[in-house]
Amino acid sequence: MLTKNAQKLVDAFHLLSREEAELLQQYANKIPASGICVNVGAGVGTSAVCVLEKRPDLTGTFYTVDINNHDSPLGGLLNERHAFDNYGMKYPNQIHGDSKDIGRSWKGKKVDFLIIDGDHSVDGATGDILNWEKNLKIGAIIFVHDYEPRNWKDVFDTVNRLMLENSKYKFLECVKTYIVFKYVGKEEE
Repeated sequence: MLTKNAQKLVDAFHLLSREEAELLQQYANKIPASGICVNVGAGVGTSAVCVLEKRPDLTGTFYTVDINNHDSPLGGLLNERHAFDNYGMKYPNQIHGDSKDIGRSWKGKKVDFLIIDGDHSVDGATGDILNWEKNLKIGAIIFVHDYEPRNWKDVFDTVNRLMLENSKYKFLECVKTYIVFKYVGKEEE
């Protein structure tokens, strides 16, 4: 069952479907205590609210990365803060900058849970996948949004090339336009 505030954001903006939001919350329950979570692309805060409303204990170890820090129809850190203010929730750690650069220079602990929903171009999707890969713990769960060939062909083709056809990633499931992987780092035996 989807939590109350996550449902409100899904209904208001339709950036995630109900099924996608429920999937995020299902996997949020599997994140270890103090697990490091990175959300590439703030949007209007739906992904962060989904995870943190289900797992408020992760607020201190949840990071949202976005290049926008102002009101934007595409979303951004300010949009995410508005959602958290509306629901009286504590903000996640917000990092303003290009997600590819942040992934390349990440000095934090290895990541347990990664959501990629940033730049939907070939360069953007490639950069997010490759630059964050080196920061993943073995066993990390990775969500990529907008895995859909009709509207987001660049994301679809990039995920197929870099993740679906790569033994470092184990495909777990696909729900609507979310595709989910487990990072295994090497071929599983």
